[in-house]
Amino acid sequence: RRVEWRLERASLLRRCFPPGDALCSVAFAAAGVENMQLLFYPCGYGGATDGFCSLFLYAPAGATLKYALFCGTNRRDATNFFEEAGAFGRTNFCRFEGVVEEDTDSIHIALEIDEAHQDVVARVAHPVCQPGDRRTQAQLEGSVPTAVESVVKMHRSPGNSSGSCLEEKRVLPSLWTAKSLGDRSSASDTMHSFEDLRSTRPHPPSLSRAASRGGS
Repeated sequence: RRVEWRLERASLLRRCFPPGDALCSVAFAAAGVENMQLLFYPCGYGGATDGFCSLFLYAPAGATLKYALFCGTNRRDATNFFEEAGAFGRTNFCRFEGVVEEDTDSIHIALEIDEAHQDVVARVAHPVCQPGDRRTQAQLEGSVPTAVESVVKMHRSPGNSSGSCLEEKRVLPSLWTAKSLGDRSSASDTMHSFEDLRSTRPHPPSLSRAASRGGS
């Protein structure tokens, strides 16, 4: 599965998004995993080297992903188990100036998933014996479904261009929001077009710093 996201007005991004401020893609599903999001920091996430941009993938709890992130021609591979929902990627992904396509004033970002594995557990309440109910505890427990445990596993099939859904490509709309899926603040933000950067950009809400951010 390949997901692509094109950032427009690239020449304005570092001016509009200072260090620590991100553009977040629309939420998307890929390789059987829902509620994922790409997070791009034009001036870098906390601790990034001057001139470098940061790129992360946000994924839900229980997902194990082997994937590659692309920014321009730069590729960074990663494998991560998201024990909790959060973001994982590279703080020093690459130098910003090297990824801008000058003829279109844009930046091309992509995600390729090689393997996806997500554990989903649905829990049920323990049955309670009501007064007058003569059923045994075993009968009560047998009257409700047990915990539902399901695992979604998908793998890339090299050389097979037609038999695996991981070979599909999805192009995300060229829209952005300042609010990541992991941001629990009360502040809200809508999706914006890159044309909005011509005017004064709304100040973004603070992004959650609790998520795992990966290496540099």
